Amino acid sequence: MKKILALCLTIVLIASASISVFASTGSFVSSPSLNPAPEIVEAENEDDDCDGTLSITAYCNRLDLPEEARQDVEEAYTIIRGTRDLSTLNETIATIAKQRGVEVTDLAVSDLFDISANGCTGNHDDHGLFDITLKAETLKNYVCLLHYYNGEWIVVDNAIVTNNGEHLEFEEKEFSPFAIVVYIGDEIVDVPVQGNGGNLLAIIAATLASVATVSLGVFSSVLKKMKQE
Repeated sequence: MKKILALCLTIVLIASASISVFASTGSFVSSPSLNPAPEIVEAENEDDDCDGTLSITAYCNRLDLPEEARQDVEEAYTIIRGTRDLSTLNETIATIAKQRGVEVTDLAVSDLFDISANGCTGNHDDHGLFDITLKAETLKNYVCLLHYYNGEWIVVDNAIVTNNGEHLEFEEKEFSPFAIVVYIGDEIVDVPVQGNGGNLLAIIAATLASVATVSLGVFSSVLKKMKQE
């Protein structure tokens, strides 16, 4: 009896360890430190007199940012990691989820990064919008783009996925941290599924399958040992 209890406890501990990996990331799909920065394909300002350029920095490279920008992206990370409900950041997210027929709890942030404007002479407030195209590997099941600006989360309502799911296009004038929100539920719903990026659902399923395989292996090994005894 003790051997059976020990076996059950071992399996529970393995499963719990796996679940804790997901739980520790809050509303992130996985740690943003594992993701490279999206690539800027194009960034043009509508004002021809603006000579500024844009640079993008992944969360994992945040130490390369100026102090204020680093603090902003770390603050954004802490907020996302500390919530299970992204609609607490902006109520528009709940509306988007309802329109898509999904639960807010099935939404998560797949990527967090900083965009900065550089080399812009004069008063940038007088300049126009940048028309931006990003290439990212985290757009599968894309739902919306968030912008953390002046301590508030804003939904970038002009952001769209293009080029067969490989590009994210939007217009923006101010720059700071951005976050890509995706659907991670397991139901078939009306959510954009485009492009050739990694399937987040498949990643999660594969991880859980790996846990099941390991648990089965442990179970078989213990049973074999019990029979030998």
